[in-house]
Amino acid sequence: MSLLKSDRERIDTAEDSLEDKIVPQADLYSAAEPAVGVLAASLVDPRPRWVRIAVLELMYLILSGAPASDEVERGNGALLERCAARVRESLWLIVREALDDEACYEAALDVLDIVDPGGTANELARSVR
Repeated sequence: MSLLKSDRERIDTAEDSLEDKIVPQADLYSAAEPAVGVLAASLVDPRPRWVRIAVLELMYLILSGAPASDEVERGNGALLERCAARVRESLWLIVREALDDEACYEAALDVLDIVDPGGTANELARSVR
């Protein structure tokens, strides 16, 4: 909630705090899977531009990570794939961000390039620019 309600001055602090808990140094932990679902769901409601960009950037960081070794040992080797599947459930929200706000375009494409490379959602987002 601190990220979603952040003003411009505190958005970086809120984003860094979440990054440290969910995907520190590109290591994914089990919190990443539900977090990516919440991040995607947060795009449903109107949010300030800086919040939407931060949400997309966090999604990208999660999707760029890899399960931490202790997560793999616990049987969570497919954590990244499950996170990507959760994001794919919300492709329309990411495409909407790319189409509705030029400032969100690049951040949305970064996410789409990972979860939908060459797919319909990615093509749709790129078709307007």
